[in-house]
Amino acid sequence: MCTLNEVMTNATLATIQLINAVPDQLPDDEAERHAAVSLAVVPLQRDLAQVRHTAKRTGLALAIGGLVVGGLGAALYLTTDKPYALAVSGVGGGLLAGGVTILAF
Repeated sequence: MCTLNEVMTNATLATIQLINAVPDQLPDDEAERHAAVSLAVVPLQRDLAQVRHTAKRTGLALAIGGLVVGGLGAALYLTTDKPYALAVSGVGGGLLAGGVTILAF
């Protein structure tokens, strides 16, 4: 038969063992989910930045090319007075409009 002191001593020792068994830092599910989402999002953000950069380069190239072709068409029209020069200017204007549209959006 156990005495009250033995029961209290055993209960106290069991409680101390349970407290010592608790890890210093408990698992944080929210932090683990945040880390997993961050790992999944970083490559997508990099890809999106690459797409935006490519679109900007394309828009600039179209706009500059449109200005050049439009200028050539205007120069052709002024020097040769041929009707196809207006078509060349129109193509340049279309390229310019396309480049500005890409840059705007």
